[in-house]
Amino acid sequence: MDVTKTVPLTQRARVLGSSRLWIGLVALALVAVPLILERAEVYLITEIIVLALFASSFNLLFGYTGLVSFGHAAYFGVGAYALALLLKRYGAPFPVALLAAPLVSGIIAAIIGWFCVRSIRLYFSLLTLAFGQLLWAVVFEWYGFTGGSDGIQGIPKPGPLEELTVMYYFVLGVVVVCILLLWRIVNSPFGWALKSIRDNPHRAQFLGINERLYKLLAFTIAGAIAGVAGALFSLFQGFADPGFLDWTRSAEPVFMSLVGGTYYFIGPVVGAGVVTWLRKFIGTFTEFWPLIFGLILLSIVIGLSEGVVGFIVPWWRRRAARNVIAGSVPSGVRDRDEAAYASDTELGIASQSVAPLAARPLAMTNTLPNSHTPTLLKTENVTKDFGGLRATDHVSLQVEPGTIHAIIGPNGAGKTTFFNCITGHYIPNKGRVFFGDRDITGLPAYRISRMGVTRAFQIINVFPRFTVAESIQLALMASHNRTLEFFSTARGLLRDEALEILTEVGLADKANELVGSLSHGDQRTLEMAIALAGEPKLLLLDEPAAGMAPWERVQMVDLVKRLVRERGITVLFCEHDMDIVFGIAEKITVLHQGRVIAEGTVDEIKRNAEVHAVYLGEAGSMV
Repeated sequence: MDVTKTVPLTQRARVLGSSRLWIGLVALALVAVPLILERAEVYLITEIIVLALFASSFNLLFGYTGLVSFGHAAYFGVGAYALALLLKRYGAPFPVALLAAPLVSGIIAAIIGWFCVRSIRLYFSLLTLAFGQLLWAVVFEWYGFTGGSDGIQGIPKPGPLEELTVMYYFVLGVVVVCILLLWRIVNSPFGWALKSIRDNPHRAQFLGINERLYKLLAFTIAGAIAGVAGALFSLFQGFADPGFLDWTRSAEPVFMSLVGGTYYFIGPVVGAGVVTWLRKFIGTFTEFWPLIFGLILLSIVIGLSEGVVGFIVPWWRRRAARNVIAGSVPSGVRDRDEAAYASDTELGIASQSVAPLAARPLAMTNTLPNSHTPTLLKTENVTKDFGGLRATDHVSLQVEPGTIHAIIGPNGAGKTTFFNCITGHYIPNKGRVFFGDRDITGLPAYRISRMGVTRAFQIINVFPRFTVAESIQLALMASHNRTLEFFSTARGLLRDEALEILTEVGLADKANELVGSLSHGDQRTLEMAIALAGEPKLLLLDEPAAGMAPWERVQMVDLVKRLVRERGITVLFCEHDMDIVFGIAEKITVLHQGRVIAEGTVDEIKRNAEVHAVYLGEAGSMV
């Protein structure tokens, strides 16, 4: 029996058992808080619970979507003011005011997010800061409506909530419901799509995921949940003031997420407890607490790159793994727990065994389809300029269905640029691209991908924090238009289909390994499998054998042939290895300085004097 193969599965069972125990103990402790602690301590823990929800809402953007918002407190403050205004100014029923808080903050988040998600990286962050300060200025100056700098004091509470114990349990209940809602979202197909955007937004678009739409939805949900946190905070504090929207308040969830661990769901919850308690504790001893507090937080962030939870959990799992190896492993564990384990992206320990795909015969006749075969892909005079540089110059070609078409040429010939124009990454300055009878020129990459055009890249484009199986599951979800499902569980969704694809490409034994731990060749193969999971009609491969060992190249060639023969997929690829090109291509187009200089069968290209002069060189000996 190979113990290493069953370690992660047994480990996960133990971790889950321990997790349930800890969750039960924490739940019991939270229930007992008002019964065993003093009033001041209950008040502090109530604050921590609310801020934990605030930090968790922010981490939906930061940890799960890869967006850093410097203005997240705006939605916290809007929720607080929505509740305060409805209760004090308009006498609205309490349930109406509480439900209005996330609705109003979510609407404002959607409006602001529509502008912000069009920007990237630092520009996105600065825009969120600008909008947040704009809302703060409105609240601070609008005395007639918001109370200006004085805010809204004396927010009325429903009778039972005047008692701190009742308030505590009410806040705890609402926060638990919201946390469970966030848990369901991040573990849904939609949540996996967000994580793919975080890990590799470029690759996610080529799965058919509309990056801007998903970011906007995440931004809106995060804003609405922050509004709930703001409403609860103003309710138990009894007031709402402009400080709730200030940029300094926006820094709180950033620190809480970093301290707790952005890649772990409970990270922001733990971070909220650590940050809030430290701030209160240090403040009781010295008036210089901001300096000491800042140094401690800085030390935690620098020393623990993945936060407190990110330090504890891997250590805990390594210890569990050692215990499993030292003991006996039940023979039925692997089969029983495999499906449940498949989606645990944070586990990252799996079998290291390698089962190379057996090489198959490479013989294949180089025959062109007859003249009446309809064209699958057609480009007309595609031209792309970058300033004064012309990367592609009036490139026209036709790719017939069910064929393997190669594009070759020296470095800088414009091959990758041409692929980018076909797949929507670039918009040509001139010319048209047709897929079947449809003009796809200038369409975004995600729309072209949904039509059946997928690709693998020259530089590996994968999702390093996903497992191998999860990467294929995500691609299948995207191809089946299921990534907008918010409440179904992604873990076992389409897993059997994913394993079939991994078996086809020879990676089934590595289904549970983290993608980032794979060898270069295996990542190349995985990228091919991801493209295959998109159920393509046309598959574009940009130097698919680059960086592979000789035996891996043999497998790649065999796989491409089988895709055409067994699945009827049309392949358009570029490659510098002439043995591969001449071994599988049915038609070859040669680019030089962005122009087509030759096109024809393998034999025709081998005999072409101009191709020899500009590219093949010594390869002419193969004629």
